[in-house]
Amino acid sequence: MKQIQNQYVDQSKEYWDYVWIDEDYQEYKKYINTQYPYPFLEYFKQFKVAKVCDVGCGFGKYSVAAGINGFEVYGMDISEHAIKMTKDIMDSFKLQYRDYKVCKITAICFGESMFDGVIAHAVIDHVTLADAKKSIMELSRITKPEGLINLSFDGLEPDDLKLPHRTLDDGSRLYTEGDREGLLFRYYTDAEIHDLLKRYAILYFKTNTKGDRDVIIQNRK
Repeated sequence: MKQIQNQYVDQSKEYWDYVWIDEDYQEYKKYINTQYPYPFLEYFKQFKVAKVCDVGCGFGKYSVAAGINGFEVYGMDISEHAIKMTKDIMDSFKLQYRDYKVCKITAICFGESMFDGVIAHAVIDHVTLADAKKSIMELSRITKPEGLINLSFDGLEPDDLKLPHRTLDDGSRLYTEGDREGLLFRYYTDAEIHDLLKRYAILYFKTNTKGDRDVIIQNRK
């Protein structure tokens, strides 16, 4: 089973490296609205969050939001190309940031209780169910007791069902052709999200018009 799990992790890394390797950060700046009132910003301020980790940072959208709002920003991603993209975008906004690491979300290379707040947008639903459970434990590990963790889970769109894929035993879809080849995606119902997070206090849970769920939980060790 461990060998199979590692196979999916390797495929996922190849996919995200492919996504980011040739991308120009200038093209992605248009997707960053520095004035957007992300709910996590208000909660992080309310709960006196200072040090933040952007897990699965991608092109740095949430790192920029955290940096502009005065948080001390760290991050990680499975793809070194994503981290370079994030650093380039942070530099272009003249924002300071701390350490960014290349690692898996199931084995995050930051110390225990290092952060007051953690952001992991559209990350948990791109690993298997078993790894999702491990990932949440890792997010909890690097977050201080009573600290906040902001997660998001994508809604289900027609292409998610139509595009060629193989369905794994846990319900995850591994896409097998085209631009999504190698992408792993598992759709979570609201009930499944609540079950995943049952040991934590859910402070915020909202569904947008696309069906994406934005969740903020308070850490429990």
